[in-house]
This record gives sequence, structure tokens and C-alpha cells, in this order.
Amino acid sequence: MRKVNYKEKGITLIALVITIIILLILAGVTLTTALGQNGLFQRAKYAGEKYKESEADEAEKLGEVEEEIDKIIDGETPTEPPVSNIPEDMKIGDVINYTPDTTEESYELTSEMSGNGENQIIKKETYTWKVLSINDNSVDIMGVPTSGMQEVHFGDGTGYNNGVYYLDDICKTLYSNSKLGVEARSIDLQDIESKMNDSGKKARNEYVSESGIKYGETKTYSMEANYPKLAEYEDHVGIDIDTVNLEGIGESEDGTKLVDKITIPLLGSSSVSKSRAKSKITVKQTYYKISQDNSYYEDKNFYSLVFGTRTNFWLASRYSGSDDDHCVWFGLRRVFQNWISDGDCLAIDNAYTGGLGRIAPVVSLRSSFEYVSTAPGEWSLS
Repeated sequence: MRKVNYKEKGITLIALVITIIILLILAGVTLTTALGQNGLFQRAKYAGEKYKESEADEAEKLGEVEEEIDKIIDGETPTEPPVSNIPEDMKIGDVINYTPDTTEESYELTSEMSGNGENQIIKKETYTWKVLSINDNSVDIMGVPTSGMQEVHFGDGTGYNNGVYYLDDICKTLYSNSKLGVEARSIDLQDIESKMNDSGKKARNEYVSESGIKYGETKTYSMEANYPKLAEYEDHVGIDIDTVNLEGIGESEDGTKLVDKITIPLLGSSSVSKSRAKSKITVKQTYYKISQDNSYYEDKNFYSLVFGTRTNFWLASRYSGSDDDHCVWFGLRRVFQNWISDGDCLAIDNAYTGGLGRIAPVVSLRSSFEYVSTAPGEWSLS
């Protein structure tokens, strides 16, 4: 069926409803069927309501209206708006009594998986879960790491290639809940930057390395150098070219969709986890290392939650950059006390090092869950 562009036709809400009724009659639908309490007209009500709401975001809302009307005309049931039970007095930093139901008590991270050089058994920890973000249709909660928890090691090019994948997979394996239908993942840089205010973004954007390289600057380095294999598929790197990829994967994507180019996780020694540029590497400076102030965030509870742990934990996000004309960096990010920092799991020119950090799992709970207050600032799921 041809899709009608209602916006171009300039159809008002009343005319829109009349048009629907006429179309239904022409299709052989009686007025009783169309206008009855459980009829198709009532099913169109949600589409009309979405049209009235379109002032906030006209283009997006109108597109949803068109989609719902097309469904009605085709005899499909329109999508119902999600039910939200998120309490109005819930706030970031509140405790959520969440318990994973996974049967696994540990996760084996071998040296060929992490690039660290030693096999690791990552044990399941007991976290206090707190509200990280309150969204329109979900509540994100974070397992708050403490200084007594186990640190996980990544290293070499393998650590760079696989780090995001394994951070997410460790969390998924140990901290999901199948009864609730939710999967855990690692916290990443976007979770933090999405809460930055203009002051925080200004501090990030104005970061300049010791050798004068500014955040966001793209620079070509004429040099032969090793790099992690995943880097040539990222959207902020260019190998043996003067520009960076514009359609590559982002810093928090795990690379698994690159099925025809590279296998993630990439197993094996450092010799298979890295490649070598023949003449040049072009990188966008996504690296920054700045102390985070609570004035960088509108919600002070968020700042306290993330940076008040006074410990270090991984972010499932990579970075690239350089501090001079002879040194290209590729690494994983982490929070170190009140800093957004590098995790030292990086390739520095031709040398590869390693780093460590704790795990900070995140779970997204649906807004339709029942949230029951058990104490001030504390909620249970029922």
C-alpha cells in the first residue's frame, strides 16, 4: 500500500479522523464496527493523540502517527504506549534490591582472550545496585564496585581488540536475570558523558595533551607502527591514509558485526592481534584524561555514584590518540577515583602494555516493573 504523507497534505486532526472513517467505509467496514467502544475508531485514538503531541518533536511524532494509521487501515493492531511505573520520587543514587539469577559463579578469562599473559578466573561479586539513569521507558542500575573487589587484567593488542566484548560478556554471564528478562553489560563512556552538562563537555573539548594535541583533533603520523587489528575498522582511525574512517564501528561497539573482516573475540598471540602500518597512521584524538568535578554534572548524585567509589573500574570503551609526533596510543578507558582516564591497556607505537580495573555492571530495568519503596531511597522489584 502507498504510504500517505499526511503532513504534506496539510490534514488537520479532524480531517484526519474523517478520512480514516471514509477509508474504512469504502473498505466495507460498518459505522458500528468503526465507532463502537471496541471498534477501529477507538483503535485510532492513540494515533490521534500522538498527532496532538507532535509539537514537541513534530517530525518524529508525525512519522509515528503515519505508521499507526497505516496499521489501522491494513487491519493491524496499533502499538500500545508502554506503561511506566517509575515512581516520581525515585532518584539517581537510590538503592534497587536487584539480584542476578545466573547459575555461573565465575568467568574464565584465558590469556589468549585478554592478552594479559595469565589465565584469570573472574568470580561473581556481591554488589550494591544503585540507580544510574532514569529514562522514559527504563531505569538503568549500576553495581557499585568497591576497592575490595577483584581486578581484571587486559593487555597487548588482544586486550584492545577484545576488551569491550569481554567486559560486556562477563557482566552478561554473571549479573543477568532471566526471570526479569534483563541482561547485564558493562558501564561505558556514553553512560557518563550523557550526564555531562555544558561545563563538563567544555572541559573535555578543551583538553590538550602535554605535547599540545587537542581533544577531537585529527592528525596524521608518518611512521611505521604496530596497531591493534580492530583499529583499522574504527571510525576514528585511518591506516596508511590521510583521513579517518567515517563509517567504522564506534568506541563502545564490540566489533562482532565485522564478520567478514575480523573475528571478535580474536584469540591467539600478539602476533595475530596486531598489524603494522606501512607508512602512516591517522588518528582522531578521542583520548582525554581529566579530573572530574561535581560541577560538570547537573545531578550531584550521579557524580557521587560514579566517582565517589574512590576506586578504579573499566569502561567498555576504547580510545585513540597521541602525546607527541612519535607515539600513537590505542587503549581502553576506565574511571580512576575521580578521573576519566586511560586504562593502560594500549599499544604505544611499537610497544604493548597492560592494565587492570574492576567490573562495573549495568542492568536496564523496564519501566513497567513494579517498584516498591522499602525505605527512603530504597526500592524492591515485585
